Amino acid sequence: MAIRSLSHQTKTIYRRLFTGTLPSPTPLISPYSSQPFPSSSSFSSTQLVNDISRILSDYRSPRHDIVSALTPFASGVTTDLVEQVLKRCNNLGFSAHRFFLWAKDLPDFVHSKNSYHILIDILGRSKQFPLIWDFLGEMKESQSCEISSVIFWVIFSAYSRANLPSDAIRAFKNMVDYGIHPSITDLDQLLYVLCKRRHVRDAQMFFDEIKHEFNPSVKTYSILVRGWGYIGESSEAQKVFDEMLERRCCVDVHAYNSILESMCKGGDVTGAYKLFRDMRPKGLEPDAFTYSIFIHASCNANDLHSAFRVLDRMKRYNLVPNVFTYNAIIKTLCKKDKTEEAYQLLDEMIERKVKPDVWSYNAILNFHCNRLEVNMATKLVSRMDTDSCEPDRHTYNMLLKMLIRVGRFDRVTSLWEKMEETGFHPSASTYAVMVHGFCRKKGMVEEACRYFEMMVDGGIPPYGSTCELLRNKIIGLGFAEQVEILAEKMERSSSCSIQDLSGIMRGNRKSTKREEDNVINFCEETPVHSHFLHYHPIVRTLPAESNGYIRVDCYGGLNQMRRDLCDGVGVARLLNATLVLPKFEVAAYWNESSGFTDVFDVDYFIQQLKGFIKVVKEPPAEVASREPVRVDCSKRKGHFDYVESAALCQACYSALRLTSTLEKKSSELLQAIPKPFLSLHLRFEPDMVAYSQCEYEGLSPASMESIEAARGDRKPWTGETARLWRNRGKCPLTPNETAFILQSLSIPTNTNIYLAAGDGLMELEGLTSVYTNVVTKSSLLSGEDFKNMHGNTKAALDYYVSINSDAYVATYFGNMDKMVAAMRAYQGFYKTLFLNRKAFADLSSEGLRGKELMEAMRKAHKADFVMGRGSALPDCFCDFKL
Repeated sequence: MAIRSLSHQTKTIYRRLFTGTLPSPTPLISPYSSQPFPSSSSFSSTQLVNDISRILSDYRSPRHDIVSALTPFASGVTTDLVEQVLKRCNNLGFSAHRFFLWAKDLPDFVHSKNSYHILIDILGRSKQFPLIWDFLGEMKESQSCEISSVIFWVIFSAYSRANLPSDAIRAFKNMVDYGIHPSITDLDQLLYVLCKRRHVRDAQMFFDEIKHEFNPSVKTYSILVRGWGYIGESSEAQKVFDEMLERRCCVDVHAYNSILESMCKGGDVTGAYKLFRDMRPKGLEPDAFTYSIFIHASCNANDLHSAFRVLDRMKRYNLVPNVFTYNAIIKTLCKKDKTEEAYQLLDEMIERKVKPDVWSYNAILNFHCNRLEVNMATKLVSRMDTDSCEPDRHTYNMLLKMLIRVGRFDRVTSLWEKMEETGFHPSASTYAVMVHGFCRKKGMVEEACRYFEMMVDGGIPPYGSTCELLRNKIIGLGFAEQVEILAEKMERSSSCSIQDLSGIMRGNRKSTKREEDNVINFCEETPVHSHFLHYHPIVRTLPAESNGYIRVDCYGGLNQMRRDLCDGVGVARLLNATLVLPKFEVAAYWNESSGFTDVFDVDYFIQQLKGFIKVVKEPPAEVASREPVRVDCSKRKGHFDYVESAALCQACYSALRLTSTLEKKSSELLQAIPKPFLSLHLRFEPDMVAYSQCEYEGLSPASMESIEAARGDRKPWTGETARLWRNRGKCPLTPNETAFILQSLSIPTNTNIYLAAGDGLMELEGLTSVYTNVVTKSSLLSGEDFKNMHGNTKAALDYYVSINSDAYVATYFGNMDKMVAAMRAYQGFYKTLFLNRKAFADLSSEGLRGKELMEAMRKAHKADFVMGRGSALPDCFCDFKL
């Protein structure tokens, strides 16, 4: 990790970097073959953990021979070592699982109960939910480890963290299948993690559904009260608190703390004070947390006078605030340039036996680093050592960034070496500080390259903006060949993520504005504590006054309108405008009459966008009466501002949830589909073919008639133009062509396929004559409620099923396909594939047919079959399994 550990050849390369005499790079050993390692007896326990962790990082693909790579270390594997490796590799779900299974098969080795829990947590963090349930099934069958409630608590948390509250609730219901009868404690844990991740409405709905089966305690109600307060819904919190009183629960101080905190977060601090004054007359003595609620409220309002007044009152009652409360005051003091008082508060904490944590120091350190006060910053870090407080990545990032800015490169080197000595492992953000910092210093690009190479050698994927900045700097100095060397080095990396970034290094694509902001702002993160009862999130604040009102008029199919709506949210955030609920097009063409409120949960949408933008259901009467200014935003150009992108992503991935009625119907449809199944989005409707302006041979007279009726003035291309158009991949695949390509990928013809498509598909027998297990929503659903559905609501069913399918295959790359692929990647569902229309057209025009065309299509899709986010099917087509 340290600079001094660079090889002699690497040092030679960099000495020649600006002389134009760079030697050719030495090929690396392929990670796909086994590599010789020394005997494990020559390694210390720490080195074993380091080396095994590196193997898990490098051998991420199923095609990697991880067993051969791990075998030389077998004799040194212990229960404690396995736990350490799993904790170190908590972001490598697939590799960690393979390592666990490898260790399990070692002679006389038995995993600890803790290892099982750690692995399930890792799989959850990696969103490998199918692996979790397979793993639980193995545990149940082999009885290798008791399946306890604690394991399910981990699963609840993983689903909640992945924004899948309905799946967390489903996991709770599945506990009985594993011999566990859920208790009120299990219910409390489920509600707790749901509320912690802002899924309060889901938590409340489920609680209302099953509360008659349990005996809810004051703790149960307090979790919900605090959850509503956490999202600023103090009126809902009051309803839950009142229900608790009606059920004659023994209301304690903790319950009062919950409602007080909810009221303060909802902005009703005066009402909270009034309730606080009623506590003692009712025989309830406020505790330290009670007072801390008002301290946090004062700090959020930048009212230091009130915060210290409450702090003094606590001292009179011999109550001591916890570290998080002190940190809130320290942060506010630094914000107001009162660092002397912040240091005094640090001393007070130690005197009152409240141990400062790393964020107590980081808040002050951030103040010194922003003002380039090197001596004060280094003294503070020395004090951290004296006070036995370990620096974290934010500490090091701030220090390194400041030292590079002021040109103290000697201290940069010594600090980096200290990081190595203390066992700190730099992440992409720390390396980014070094590369970005040195790139911006005259004559220091060689140092930037060194740290970049260390990052790649360490298997740490750099930010796209880091690659782009370094590339531009090197090219600006006239050494383009060094860019090629670095790009080739990245391509030889065993990390697929690093390989993918080589395109940015070569300049084939650009990083995003958001990536750059992530690098710039990683030193300014707000401390987050894992305990929800004391959790104080980053507060997203909006300016006090809006600049006006915006309404987005959305046209087209559901996913086109979803895209337009998300763009509108981003624009509203950028302009600081209030968003009026959008208007969905009512169009006979789409057989559509449903609006936004028929498809999406309006209240949830408004709640999730709090702090990003303000949303109202209707504009004020005085605004509604005016003629609006109409702006055509159908096309967008240029880069987005960061705040706009954040709001857009929040809308796209978190805020749009189907109505409860529509979600229930979607869930009913999902349950009815035979498992496992592939969702196929097939686009061969008359309007789609007409829009493409493509001609097809061999279609039935009925299909030709439908296409002609939809053409209008869009006449089909003819002659050479038609050939070029088709070879550019512009023509939708027919059902027959789709079946041919699926067969070429060795997808079995008995695969269960859900056809995600609208009405009016043509030539469908071309698919169903080959793949016989094809189902549609119309074949699985019945009833008046389904018959009354139109375009948008039916499209919502397809969307829901597609993002939850075992695999998703699209024959086009339209709005729905982009939305589904993005959401599946976001949720960690990797089996997603877009069939290559261009390759099919090119190869067909070359005269390939039958087996030759199948083999060529197989090769054309091979590059897309890499395990990882956004990819599609397994590497081995013949072993295709959903």
